[in-house]
Amino acid sequence: MAGTVMVDHNDDDITIKIDGLFNFTMHTQFRTAYQNCPMNGKRFIIDLTNTQHIDSSAFGMLLLLREYAGINTATVELANPCPEVRKILEAAHFHRFFKITPAVA
Repeated sequence: MAGTVMVDHNDDDITIKIDGLFNFTMHTQFRTAYQNCPMNGKRFIIDLTNTQHIDSSAFGMLLLLREYAGINTATVELANPCPEVRKILEAAHFHRFFKITPAVA
């Protein structure tokens, strides 16, 4: 299943929702999603609620977003990963670079 990216933004937050597989095939969609948003937001929320799997290319995309956000004094939060995705993020030590909020029960 190919992944999809959806964006929603308000005055403070830019939410990027990743559905399906978060991998290299999403590179252009993901980059376009955050670069086309007005930078009045102070926080990027990457909603992983419906993300089934994440791979190393997605790690690179998240790090590029972190760099982009830092230049614009915004923060990045990884929200609601399922247990499998959270385990992968923690194995890669991403909890050191990003705030990871727990999945909502």
